[in-house]
Amino acid sequence: DQEAAEVRIAEERKRRRITTCLSAAIVGVFAIGLAGVLWQWNEATEATGLAQSRLVDTEEAQQLAERRLSETRKVVDEYYSQIADAKGLLSRTPGTQKLRRELLEKARDYYVRYVEENGDDDGAQFETAAACQRLAVILQELNPGGTEVLQIRKEQIEILTKLIDESGAEVEDQNFEYLADAQYALAQAYASRADNELAMAEYKNAEETVRQWIDFSDSDHARFQLAKTQHNYGRIKRIVGEFVEALENYENALALAEPILANNQDESKTAEYLLNVATMNQSIGTFHGWYHPTNCDWAEALKYTQLALTMYEKAAQLEPKNPEHRQRVVSVLNNIGMIHYELKIEGESKDVRIQRCRESFD
Repeated sequence: DQEAAEVRIAEERKRRRITTCLSAAIVGVFAIGLAGVLWQWNEATEATGLAQSRLVDTEEAQQLAERRLSETRKVVDEYYSQIADAKGLLSRTPGTQKLRRELLEKARDYYVRYVEENGDDDGAQFETAAACQRLAVILQELNPGGTEVLQIRKEQIEILTKLIDESGAEVEDQNFEYLADAQYALAQAYASRADNELAMAEYKNAEETVRQWIDFSDSDHARFQLAKTQHNYGRIKRIVGEFVEALENYENALALAEPILANNQDESKTAEYLLNVATMNQSIGTFHGWYHPTNCDWAEALKYTQLALTMYEKAAQLEPKNPEHRQRVVSVLNNIGMIHYELKIEGESKDVRIQRCRESFD
C-alpha cells in the first residue's frame, strides 16, 4: 500500500545519505593521508640530500638520514599499494573512483621520479626494481596493456637480470621470484593485447627463471612457483589452440603443486597454495567440459570442479575477509550448475537434472 511504499522510500533515502557520508569520510581520510605521506617523503629526501651535500663527518648521522628515507619510502609504498589495490576499500566505495584515479596518477608520478633518480645507483637496484613493480601495477590500472606497462616491465626485468648475474653465489631468492613475477606479468600484458606469440615466449622465460631458482635453492616455494608457471603457460596454449599441450601443462602443474600443498608447514602460505591448486583443478575441469577438442567429458569436468570448490571454500574459511575467495566460490558454483545440466546420468529425468542445476545456482 501507499504507506509501505513511503516507508521503503524513506529507508532508501536514509541508506543513500549514510553511504554518501561514509564515502565523503573515506575521501577525506585518503586525501589527508596523501598530504601527510608526501610531506614525510619530501622531508626525508631533503634531510638525506642535505647530509650528503654537507659531507657529514659522522657515519652515524648519514646512516640515520638514509634509514629515515628508507622507512618513509616504505610508508609511501604501503599507502600507494592500498590505493592501487583493485579490491581495496577505496576501489569498493561508491563515489571515490575519480579520487582513486587522481591518487593513482600521483603515485605514478612519484614512482617515475624514483626510478629516474635511482636508475643508475648500483646500491639501489633492488629498490628500483620494486618501484618498477609498483609503477607497472599502477599503469596497468590506468591503461591496461598500454605501451608504458610493457616498457616499465622490461626495465624491471633488465634490472633484476643484471642483479642476478652480478650477485653470483650471493644472489637472494627474492631476486629470482621478482624476476619470474615480472616476466609473468609482461606475458599477461602481451596476452591482454592479443600478442600471443610474445606472451608464450615470456611465459617460457619465466619458467626458465624459476628452474634456475630451483637449481640455486631447491625450496618448496620455488617449486610451487614452477607449478604456477606451468599452469599459466597452459592457459596461453589453450588460447592459441594448442589444446593437447595445454592439458599437459595443467596436469603437470597439478602434479607439482598438490604434494607441496599436502606437506606444507608454513601457515602463511596455506591460503595462497589452496587458491592456486584450486585454480589448477578448475582449469582442468573447464577444459574437459568446454574446451576439449574432440570429446567433452562432463563427469571429469564435475570431478575437478568440485575439487576446486572444496579448496576455494577452505581458503575462504582461512581468510574470511578476503572477497576474492568468495567470488571464486560463486564462480565455481555457477560452473557446477552448468555442468549438472550437461551431465546426463542414465535413468535420471530432465526435471531432476534441472533441479540439481537450480540448487547449485541458488
